[in-house]
Amino acid sequence: MCPRTFFWPYFDRSLAHLLLIGLATNLLVGYSFTSASLTVTSCVAECNARGFRYAGAEYGSECYCGNSFEGGDTGGGTIASSECTMNCPGDATQICGAGFRLSSYEKRSNTTVAPVLPSGWSYTGCVKEPTNGRALTSYSFTDPGMTIDKCVATCNTKGFLIAGAEYANECYCGDAFQNTASGGGASAPNDCTMACAGSESTQKCGSGGRLSIYSAPQTTPPPPPPPNNVILPAGWAYVACTKEPASGRLLAGYTFTSSSLTVESCVATCKSRGFVYAGTEYGNECYCGNGFTSTTVAASESDCSMPCAGKSSQMCGAGYRLSLYSSEPSPGSQGLVLPALYTKTAPTGSALPAGWSASMCAVDNAARVLTGYKGTDSALTPASCIAKCASLRFTLSGVENGNECYCGNILTNNPVGARDVQCGLPCAGDPSQNCGGGFRIMIYQKASFSSSRALDLANCVLTSESRPSLRLNGVDSFFWGY
Repeated sequence: MCPRTFFWPYFDRSLAHLLLIGLATNLLVGYSFTSASLTVTSCVAECNARGFRYAGAEYGSECYCGNSFEGGDTGGGTIASSECTMNCPGDATQICGAGFRLSSYEKRSNTTVAPVLPSGWSYTGCVKEPTNGRALTSYSFTDPGMTIDKCVATCNTKGFLIAGAEYANECYCGDAFQNTASGGGASAPNDCTMACAGSESTQKCGSGGRLSIYSAPQTTPPPPPPPNNVILPAGWAYVACTKEPASGRLLAGYTFTSSSLTVESCVATCKSRGFVYAGTEYGNECYCGNGFTSTTVAASESDCSMPCAGKSSQMCGAGYRLSLYSSEPSPGSQGLVLPALYTKTAPTGSALPAGWSASMCAVDNAARVLTGYKGTDSALTPASCIAKCASLRFTLSGVENGNECYCGNILTNNPVGARDVQCGLPCAGDPSQNCGGGFRIMIYQKASFSSSRALDLANCVLTSESRPSLRLNGVDSFFWGY
């Protein structure tokens, strides 16, 4: 028989108090098995369940148990931990010995257990379940032997980015928090105090209605837990804490301040005015918009820590930090989101003058986004406004409020995109056609003004290969939103 050498690296953990302690010198002969899905966790759990003091993983798929080590007189002994290099087949982030090398664990009492997590995974916090439904809905299971190791490993193996352990024996997986409109949100760490049902009784697996959350690393940070004590309208959800741009505001559609501001009052105001984004800032400020004026930049969730003026249990951003909410569909796990590309609607009724096409519905403001010409016309149609702008040699035309016509060559004063339905006011000169709305301007552009990439009006969609460009303060710009 070839001599074997065995070792167990020191590692501060235990499964019901099994601890990686040093370097073994003997073989474990009490019990053994092989498994194509072996992990350190499953090996240690099996040995612990059978009452053994020691557990060892070898050659990736082999597990050995015992109460003492044998074989010291036949070549067993300590070696460098670097010689245990074989990944466990059930979790490639764990090491299960190597050929003739044993990663060994010892059971010790009164030891707090830190879970062995897949690479990059970490504890995120304690989260309260929503009033209706679950926070994580993609996959779940219960297990009388539940541990944090088992829950996280299962979610990781199934490709999910967030794992939550609840009520001692329940595990939930997902890529984003769901049902945020019905409550839920971050909870105090001491709310998640229920011991896991499995052998890792020193680990905490949430409690009733509380999830111990762990998450995997992502290129974009995982979606944060929704704020606590916030009841949102149907379809609305928390997005993230975001930074304001260096100049101007991220949301420029509408704003107000209130000494009684709450998240609910801000979102309700933005929603009632037809906006799809709402942001609270500096405790008493509310901002609305249908798109962003610049690229969004995520801030740490802890940055949005200023209590709302009207409800101190809620957080309303901070200085130059927005607590952002939206009714836009979420793209799964990608945290901060830009709205989808605007859909463009061809005008109804009479055809437009040759060479002109619909561009976008935008939010106008008192300073106006088209400043070259303004006029009112009791017989206004998109075609008549375009004809007026063309005669003045402008390349952009806009109709607004049913009877207003605007012209220019560039968009100015921070234009923000709006939904096409908001530009649905009947034209004064032809009710079958639409001429913008109150501070909503439907913009048309001359073909020679746009880039060579054409607008796909037939399908009412805009692809990345066919985005029209508009001049914003003299710079080619693309508008995002829906």
